[in-house]
This record gives sequence, C-alpha cells and structure tokens, in this order.
Amino acid sequence: MIPQVGELSLVTYFDGTPGALIQTTNVRLIPYSDITFDIAKLEGEDETIESWRSNHDYFFTEEGKMLGYEWDMNSIVIFEEFEV
Repeated sequence: MIPQVGELSLVTYFDGTPGALIQTTNVRLIPYSDITFDIAKLEGEDETIESWRSNHDYFFTEEGKMLGYEWDMNSIVIFEEFEV
C-alpha cells in the first residue's frame, strides 16, 4: 500500500510495543536509477550515493529473492518523508 500525505502511522518495536507516531509529509515514486544523493541522504545512513546504492542494491536484491520479485535499476521506489 502506498502511503498518503497526511496519513498517521504507528511505528513499533519488534515485539509490537509502540515506539512513535508519524505523519506522512511527502511521497515520491521514483525509478531507482533516478534517486539522487539529495534524496538518499534524507535517510541519514550513508555518506555517498555510491554507498547508499551498494547497501540498497543488496537489500532490494535479497528482498526480491524472498518475496518473489525481480529488482532492477528501473524499479520504482516509494520514498516516504514523515514527521514524528
């Protein structure tokens, strides 16, 4: 399901304990190949677009194997921004 601007979501810990309430402020559907470092750095996890891509290439490839989809550079990524 694609998040909608204004939507509220409850983020939980692994055991189901509530952790935070977030509100979606922006949603972008972007081809993976078009993600820039300005977008990627919003995650706050990587120092370069190359490291971001390396980590996400691995993630999407492995998730695709588990969930039965084939990932490639043209796959659409749902990029959600939110406030806590």
